[in-house]
Amino acid sequence: MISKNITIAICTYNRPLLLKKCIESVLIQNTDCEYEVIVIDNDARKTAQEVVEKYKPKVQYYFQPLKGLSYARNMAVSNANGEFLLFIDDDEYADRDWLNNMINCQKKYSADVVLGKVIYEIPDHFPSYIKNSLFFFRKNRITGENAGVNEGYTGNTLVHKKLFNLRTPAFLEEFNNTGGEDSDFFNFLLSKKAKIIFSSEAVIYETQDVKRLKISWFYKRGYRSGYNYSSHLLRTNHFFIGYIKLLFSAFGGLVLSFLLLFRTVFSPDKYFIKMLAKLGNQLGKIGYMCHFQIKDY
Repeated sequence: MISKNITIAICTYNRPLLLKKCIESVLIQNTDCEYEVIVIDNDARKTAQEVVEKYKPKVQYYFQPLKGLSYARNMAVSNANGEFLLFIDDDEYADRDWLNNMINCQKKYSADVVLGKVIYEIPDHFPSYIKNSLFFFRKNRITGENAGVNEGYTGNTLVHKKLFNLRTPAFLEEFNNTGGEDSDFFNFLLSKKAKIIFSSEAVIYETQDVKRLKISWFYKRGYRSGYNYSSHLLRTNHFFIGYIKLLFSAFGGLVLSFLLLFRTVFSPDKYFIKMLAKLGNQLGKIGYMCHFQIKDY
């Protein structure tokens, strides 16, 4: 087994064309760093296998028959040989200096985790209320800035592999069908005083697929985020305190949602999708209290 400094992991499900673009961007990195690339195929039809075959031995293929995001990510952790594990999603592709910028940032700040910058690419044929939506504008983060609760993600993230030993499994299986396994894991790392920072130079691009043409996708994403936030809040607080915080959060979020609704009337292209996701987020919090979960994976 060949030891590498970095393992780049791509978890994929039925996106062979986008996966090909992702792999090729990873293989042409402008770096002298030694790294390996692994692909975790979570599709029962093994739609990624033929794609990966073209890139062997530079890219290794693993099949995870148990469907679920946590299962796929945990398999990536189990098969990574590097000191660091770098996640990139199958609908993303990397800038040529992405890997070097990740490594340099980690070294400069002695970080346990580095969260890179994600730039959304929206196809021209998408309607204007999606293309121009503020939903796709992420807050600009300063390199070296510390991440807070619910700010962690696995689409463009470098993690010191020793951190995965802090709990087994690293990504909890309860999130297999809902998503949120990544923010939950990084919230856990924050509770263990891990140093999680942002890098504005480590850039990847995320291609929006046809699922985003359905406005229900944005609502469901907001709902799952609110549901998972509630789960974290009640796990990390006393039961009574947790519910008080959750009620205040849901109430404040609903007020903000209705303010966004008012702004949507005058600027629908900018605010409609953002309002819908924000409303879904608050309903997800209420749904958690009522034990109603959306399973969309």
